[in-house]
Amino acid sequence: EWNGSAWVAIDSAIPSTSSSYQLSSVSGGAHRYCIRSVNGAGVTSTESNAADVTVDNTAPATTLAVDPTTADGANGWYDSVPTITLTADDAAAVTWYRWGANAPVEYDAPFSPPQGSNTLSYWSVDVIGNTETPAKTAAFKIDTVAPAAPTGLTALDTQQTSIDIGWNAVTDDADGGADSSGIATYRVYVDGAPFGETVGTSLLINGLTQNTSYSISVRATDAAGTAGAAATQSFRTT
Repeated sequence: EWNGSAWVAIDSAIPSTSSSYQLSSVSGGAHRYCIRSVNGAGVTSTESNAADVTVDNTAPATTLAVDPTTADGANGWYDSVPTITLTADDAAAVTWYRWGANAPVEYDAPFSPPQGSNTLSYWSVDVIGNTETPAKTAAFKIDTVAPAAPTGLTALDTQQTSIDIGWNAVTDDADGGADSSGIATYRVYVDGAPFGETVGTSLLINGLTQNTSYSISVRATDAAGTAGAAATQSFRTT
């Protein structure tokens, strides 16, 4: 191999009658090679014409961009659908991605995460097979659907100045699917004004007036910070 100022032997002691030879452990970058042959009497020929070779053993690197760049909901959840863009530093490389243990998908355009909490793996492979290893990963939590309205709103107990209300736990979104982030709290309103908040499925409303009707509403809020539709009923103190 030519080192810039002189030829350096790299495999001089390997006898071969073949017209080809594979070099191993060659560093990346530009190299110049020539060949000499040696006959049985030990006479060495002059060098062959030089061959210039560029060795590429560097895997491409992939970068990820997300729009919006940070979660726009509560507790690290996105409550709007973000867009993911993958870019390899080698324009000829092929980029792949997959969600969780799903089958890899070849990247060809920006895409969005599925609902729920999922891990994205992504990597690129260049034209000669150098593969980015290990794959890079990024976690996404997406919940863009509001919770369903509570059902079964009822008065558990009614007194002169208080009403104890209860309702069924909300587990689904408004579209009928399971809530991706889970229900965090229930907010209770009396005649449209906020009264209180609870993680349970009942709440004692006090400070009321005797023999008076009240419009009481309950709405669920999920961990992403999205409030669902309210369930509303009229109740009367004794």
